[in-house]
Amino acid sequence: MMNPDRHRRYLRFFGARPEADVEDEIAFHLEMRERELVALGMDPASAKDEARRRFGDRARVQAQMQRMEREQSRADTRRAGWQTLWSDAAFVARTLVRQPLFSLSVIITLGLSIGANASIFSAVNAFLLKPLAVRDADRLTVVAAGERTSDMVGSVSYPMYREVKQLSGVFEDAVAWMGWEMAVRTGDESVRSFILAGSDNYFTALGVRPALGRLYTPQDAATRAQVVVLNDSYWERAFNRDPSVIGTVMHLNELPFTIIGVLPRGFRGTQPLIEPDAIIPVETTVSVDPAMRANMESMGWGSFRILAYLQPGVSLAQARGALTRLSDELTKKYPLEFADQRLIMERELRTRPEYAVSRLTPWVAGVFYGMVGLALLVACANVANLLLVRATVRRGEIAIRSALGASPGRVVRLLLTESVLLGVASLALAFFVARFCIGWLNTLQIAVDFPITFGLELDWRVFGYTALISLLAGVISGLAPALMGARSPVSEVLRDGGRTGSAGRARTRLRSALVVTQVAVSFVLLVCGGLFIRSARSAAKMDLGFSRDRLLLAQSDLQLHRLDEVQSRQTQDRLVEAIAVLPGVEAVALSTHIPLSGNYSTQSVVTDERTPLAPEGLYSAAIVQVSPGYVGAIKLRLQGGRDFTAQDDSASPRVVIVNRTLADALWPGQDPVGRQLRFKQDGPIVEVVGVVGTAKMVLIGETPRAMMYVPLRQVPSQQTYLIVKSRGEDPSALVPSVRSAVASVNPNILLYGVRTMATHLDQGIALFFVNMGATLATAIGLLGLLQTIVGLYGVLSYSVAQRSKEFGIKMALGARSGMMIREVLRQSAALVAVGIVVGGALALGLTRLMGSVLVGVSPTDALAYGGALLLVSALAMASSYIPAWRASRVAPAVVVRGD
Repeated sequence: MMNPDRHRRYLRFFGARPEADVEDEIAFHLEMRERELVALGMDPASAKDEARRRFGDRARVQAQMQRMEREQSRADTRRAGWQTLWSDAAFVARTLVRQPLFSLSVIITLGLSIGANASIFSAVNAFLLKPLAVRDADRLTVVAAGERTSDMVGSVSYPMYREVKQLSGVFEDAVAWMGWEMAVRTGDESVRSFILAGSDNYFTALGVRPALGRLYTPQDAATRAQVVVLNDSYWERAFNRDPSVIGTVMHLNELPFTIIGVLPRGFRGTQPLIEPDAIIPVETTVSVDPAMRANMESMGWGSFRILAYLQPGVSLAQARGALTRLSDELTKKYPLEFADQRLIMERELRTRPEYAVSRLTPWVAGVFYGMVGLALLVACANVANLLLVRATVRRGEIAIRSALGASPGRVVRLLLTESVLLGVASLALAFFVARFCIGWLNTLQIAVDFPITFGLELDWRVFGYTALISLLAGVISGLAPALMGARSPVSEVLRDGGRTGSAGRARTRLRSALVVTQVAVSFVLLVCGGLFIRSARSAAKMDLGFSRDRLLLAQSDLQLHRLDEVQSRQTQDRLVEAIAVLPGVEAVALSTHIPLSGNYSTQSVVTDERTPLAPEGLYSAAIVQVSPGYVGAIKLRLQGGRDFTAQDDSASPRVVIVNRTLADALWPGQDPVGRQLRFKQDGPIVEVVGVVGTAKMVLIGETPRAMMYVPLRQVPSQQTYLIVKSRGEDPSALVPSVRSAVASVNPNILLYGVRTMATHLDQGIALFFVNMGATLATAIGLLGLLQTIVGLYGVLSYSVAQRSKEFGIKMALGARSGMMIREVLRQSAALVAVGIVVGGALALGLTRLMGSVLVGVSPTDALAYGGALLLVSALAMASSYIPAWRASRVAPAVVVRGD
């Protein structure tokens, strides 16, 4: 049997028929052996048999040689393919470097749109894809309290958390936490910080490990050890990443807490959009506020959030069924505290940025993702037009390649290599654009109680997505021009001497189709932008049920300064008196909440009435503690009864003001003034002394919610908003005098969140995302329109250049320049008109998906469509005038002589 290594030397002689070549080689080998044996004296028949015997298993040798050849052939093919691809890429790169204007045009066009896509994807990644930096994030769920009679979602109480944690057959483990504003002092100066107070198993259950020091344990919580774990960003900001801070003391609300550890950089806590400065055991909050002892045992004190791990193998439906049964049990066990409530749950990734509005997140993401996708489509169409013109110019080169043996597939690969290389080259610009946009988004400030952090970043998901989009954009942009370029008839091109001549019908149709596509998509984008702008303006003018004018807001927390309840009440009275006498102040009031702050407490009420909405006399409503003058200061519409007065204090009968929604639920068709209710089954009677109109509470697009207002002097709170109504139009002018008045009462009081009501609405939760949506949608629409205008200009310029002979002849025959201008403008108008018609049809279908994210505007709003029509038409015709003007300036003699 022949050695397989001996076969390899024959492989280089094999041609296109390896089986036949192997057969011939074996036959030749046998023949030569027979001749040797015959020469040694053996007869031919015996020599033939001996040669076959010595050769061995002919079929096996033949199969082995054919397998070796196929492997070698595949390796040679792969090697040749990579070598050819590298050669094509090197040739294309040299060509593009020699033509910087064309290359930069494509790179900028694609880079801007790909960067916009990457920016939106970073937000999608942060809110919908990227899991929390904890163990087994795929099994993590959020448990919250929902109202049975509305879609309102709220926090849970600590006893509820204990009940949920005991469902060991459903949940492997669960953690609870609450956010708390505290005065943090590490030296001589106190600053307000957001501190997260977590359950005893907060770190152990989530699997978080310290970057420095240690984390608190259940033993620390059991002994109420005053220990604190720093967030990485706060450690860097406040201590410059000094490792020696471990073991030192920082003061929270003037109480000493020992720093025991630092969190890892990737862990931003579990509060959506808010990164805490530090985390403490929730049990130690009793030391900060003694009232927390009772609060943590109250089923009705809902200020906690829950994250729960599903047991392996337990489905979401099974867990929801268990929570429904638990809700029914709690309703029976706590009929007052748990009235009108139910425990609900969802996957953690599907509750961002807030459970209450998480159902809108996919819609909002889908709308903007679709918009940047359409903008990228416009960019690809623009680049395709440029590449198509370039392929037409290169017809001579392509024809020569084909004449020398290049197949159509080989030509397509060369042209696609060019477009893909341009797409990859645009990646650098795309990352620069994405980094800029993400940085801008991360610096945006929302006027809310706590600093909002979006946490957008260019991680590996964003990088991979951007790289993939760049490759796809290159392929999509270059595929049609490459196929069109490879179809050029060689004989025709060579006969014309490589000149481009007039464009063929196929190329003309393709260029026209690309322009129509650009116009149509740009029209859709501008309609979407117009709808968002109209929505923002509608929201800004919407009747919110209260005044937004001439109001100054500020927050204070007297608990930060260790004042007891009596001292706090006296300080609050003095603050109101000191500010009320300031020049330019019309009214002053205090409140525990302000409208559209997204932060409300709820309270169950008990009545003797039985109504369809309260069949058992139990109902749940949001509750706000306010001082006298609050109703008049923010201009709530008093529909009956009276406002609170200074006489409504702790020594007076309990009173309440209800809004119209609560009144209609408890006393439909009746006058609520004078009616009575209780906050506990055996609690004191509370008399309704007034009824006000229903104001917006959490979202501007919300359904009417039940609300009641109680006197701050009867239900005290140390955390309040200061509301100052100015006589002048600019309430911000009162800030210096208000701060001076507060300092005259107590120089240690911290005023934070100082802003006007108008700023609170425009830059707060109420309108921030609406306004940001309008800004982003407008920017994306204008980007698409700009690319369309450039594309239309380029196509018309090329068309005029190709038809210069035709225009020259017409001018020689007496045609006037105005006729040439009108002819080119008619060509442009036809393309734009078809694009607008197609775009209008697309917009009518696509914008219906935006209904849930628009406020006070129909998806078919006439002004949005009309504005898009005028803008596209005007700019398209303006961009067409320059090529039309050039057509009218063609010199007949020059054209004829050049031909």
